[in-house]
Amino acid sequence: MKQKQAAAQEISRFQLGAVCCFLAGILGTSLGLQAILSDENIFSQFVSEDLAKNVLKFLGASPADENLSLHRVSFANIIGILAVWSLCFLFFGAWWISRRTKKPFFDSLFSWMLCGWIWWLIPGVWELFRIVAVNSHWSFLQTILFGLPQFWLSVPLAGWVASFLILQTPKSEQGELPSLEKGNRATFLVVGMMLVYIVIFTAMNWQLYFSLNLPHGDSAMYEEHLWNLLHGKGFRSYLDQGLFLGEHIQVAHLSLIPFYLLWPSQLLLELSESILLAVTALPLFWIARRHTQSATLGVLLAAAYLLYVPMHFLDISADLKTFRPITFGVPAMLFGLDQLERNRWKSMLLFFVFALSAKEDFAAVIAPLGLWILFCHRRSEETTKASKKNNIRLGACLCMGTVLYLALVIIVLIPAFREGGDVHYARYFGELGNSPGDIAKSFFQNPAVVLGKLFSLRSLIYAAVLLVPLGLLPLWSPSRLLVGLPLFSVLCLLELSADPAKQGVEQLVPFHHFHAPLIPILLWSFAAGLGRCGRVSGSLLEKWFSKRERTGDDISALTESTVKSWAHFTWLIALCSGFFLGFSPLSIGFWDRGSPAYWGSRYKIDQRAKMAESILELIPEDARVASTDYIHTRLTHYERSYDYSAFPRQVNNDQPGAPPDTDYIVIDIKGKYNTIRRPQQIPEYRDHPEKWQVLDHPAKKYFIVLKRIWNSEE
Repeated sequence: MKQKQAAAQEISRFQLGAVCCFLAGILGTSLGLQAILSDENIFSQFVSEDLAKNVLKFLGASPADENLSLHRVSFANIIGILAVWSLCFLFFGAWWISRRTKKPFFDSLFSWMLCGWIWWLIPGVWELFRIVAVNSHWSFLQTILFGLPQFWLSVPLAGWVASFLILQTPKSEQGELPSLEKGNRATFLVVGMMLVYIVIFTAMNWQLYFSLNLPHGDSAMYEEHLWNLLHGKGFRSYLDQGLFLGEHIQVAHLSLIPFYLLWPSQLLLELSESILLAVTALPLFWIARRHTQSATLGVLLAAAYLLYVPMHFLDISADLKTFRPITFGVPAMLFGLDQLERNRWKSMLLFFVFALSAKEDFAAVIAPLGLWILFCHRRSEETTKASKKNNIRLGACLCMGTVLYLALVIIVLIPAFREGGDVHYARYFGELGNSPGDIAKSFFQNPAVVLGKLFSLRSLIYAAVLLVPLGLLPLWSPSRLLVGLPLFSVLCLLELSADPAKQGVEQLVPFHHFHAPLIPILLWSFAAGLGRCGRVSGSLLEKWFSKRERTGDDISALTESTVKSWAHFTWLIALCSGFFLGFSPLSIGFWDRGSPAYWGSRYKIDQRAKMAESILELIPEDARVASTDYIHTRLTHYERSYDYSAFPRQVNNDQPGAPPDTDYIVIDIKGKYNTIRRPQQIPEYRDHPEKWQVLDHPAKKYFIVLKRIWNSEE
C-alpha cells in the first residue's frame, strides 16, 4: 500500500513538474521574444526591415505609427499567440507519441510537456541575463548575448524537435533504425543527400554566373588560370603579380584540366567545387560509423555536415565568391584522416599532399596532426611496440616535414615569385605587422596585444559559430580538436576590415574561406566526439544505477537514446542555425525580399545579364580587354583580360585603369561598386578622346564599350 502511495506521489510530482515546466517555457519564451521584438538592433539581425514590419503588424503593433515602433508590441499578444501555438503542438505531439509508442495518452502528454518545453526556458534565461547586463552596463555579457542572438532561438528549437523525435520512437527502434543497418542502405541515403546538396548549390552558383553577380577577383580568376595555362600564357590571371604562385602555392585546380579541355567554362569549376564539398560527407559517415558502431548515427552526422552553415560559405562566400581551390583540400584532408584511422599510411599521405596543393594553409593543421599521431594515436595497452614505433616515426616526420614546407613556402617560394616581396596576406594582421618578420617580432615584443586578440570576445563568437551548429560535439574529443588550435589562433589575429577604426572590433565570423582547413578537423572531432559521448554516458549511467534496480539492458537502451538524442540535436541545430544565419533555400533570408540573400536579387536573370552576351560579340577573340568586375567574369577567354578599377596593377605599371596595350574597355554601368555612368567619366576617354571610339550597341543602357583607335605609329 505504501509503495503504491509513494508511486502515486512520484507520478503526481512528475506531472506537476511537467505542467510548471510547460508554463514556465511559454512565459520565458514570451519574455525573450518581446525583448527581441523591442530592440531594433537585435531584431534586424533576424529579418529585414520590411519583413520586421509585417511581423509586427501580425503581432498587433499599432498601424497608426508609420515606423511601427518596436516598443509597442503587446506582451499579451505575444504570450497569447505562443500559448495557442504551444497547446496545439502539445496535444498533437502527445497523440502522435502515444500512437507510435503505444503508451497511454496522458503519460505521453506529460513526458512531451516536460522534455519538450524545458528547452523553451532558454529564451527566458537569455532575457534575465539581458536585463542584468543592460542595467549593470556589463559590456562583456552584452556582447555574448547580443553578438549572435540567433543561437538563443536555434538551440531551444533544435532541442524541442529532437526531444519529440526521441519520444515518438518506439523502444524497438530506440537504438537503431533497422532499415539503415542492413546492407548499403545508409550509404545510399548519404549519397542521396549529397546529390540534393549538389543540385541546390550548383544551381545557385550557376545562377550567380548567369545573373552577372559572380565577381572575377578571387573567384572566376581561377578559371582564367586554366585558360591561360593551356594557351601558353603561364599559370596566371592578369590580376596576379606575375605568376599566381607569387600569391599562393595553390595548384589543386589544375586537376580539373582533363575535364576543362572538354568543357572550358566557369560553370565546370562551380560544379566541381559543390561536388567536392558534398563528397566530404562520405568520409565523415565512415568515421562516425566506425566510432559509434552505428550507420544511423553516421547518417545523422552526415546530414548535419551538409546543413552546416560555415561549410556553405565555402561554396558561396559572403561576398558571392563562389570558387576557391582551398575547398579542394577539405575532402582531401578528411579522406586522409579516414585513412589514418584505417592505418593506411601511404594513401593518407597522398591525400595530405593534395590538400597542401589546395593551399599552404593546410600545413597549419597537418603539422599539429603529426604531434597528435605521435602522442595520441593508438596509445593503448593493446598497441604493439612496432605500431608505437611507426606512430612515432610517422608523427615526427609529418610534423617536421610540414613545418619545413610551410617555412619554405613563406620565406622562399612565394617571395621568389614576387621578386623578393613578402607574402601578401601578411598585411591581414593589422597592428601586428605587414611582414612575417614583423608579425613574429610582435609575438615577443607585444605579447599583451597578441593575447588580447586571442582571448577576445571576437574569438569567442568565432568559436561559437564553428562549434554550436555542430552541437558542441567536437568538444567531446579535445585531443583531436586541439589539432586545429594553431590555425584557429592565427585566424583570431586576422583584421579583415581595411578601416583602422573597426580593427579589433568588427565581428570575426566564418563567412569567407579562411576557415576551410579547420572544417576537416572539426568534422573529425565531431564524429569521434559522438562516439566518446556514448562511452562516457554509458559509464556514468552504469555508475548511477549500480545501486538501483536497473538491468544492463535498461542502461544500454538509455545510453543509446542519449546518444541518438544528441545526434538528432546536431543536425537540427545545423538546420535551425542555417535558417537564421544561412542563405540556402532553407534560410529565412532566401525568401525575405529585403534581405541581401533574397533569391530575387541574387539569382534572377535581369535584362542587364541577358544583354551581357551581346557585348562579347563586339570584341574579337585576339583583343586585349580591360573591364570592370562582374562583366570581367565573361571576358577571360581573350588574348588578355585586364581588371579596370581604382586598384593599381603591376600589368599597368602599378597604376589603376587600363594598361597601354588595351584594345577595348568595357564598363558595367550597373555593376556593384562601379561609379562610372557616362563615357566622359572614363579617364582614358576624357583625357584622349581622339584615341577612343564609343561603340554603339543594343546594351548601351547597361554597358559602355570603348574601342581604341590605333594609328600606324603605335
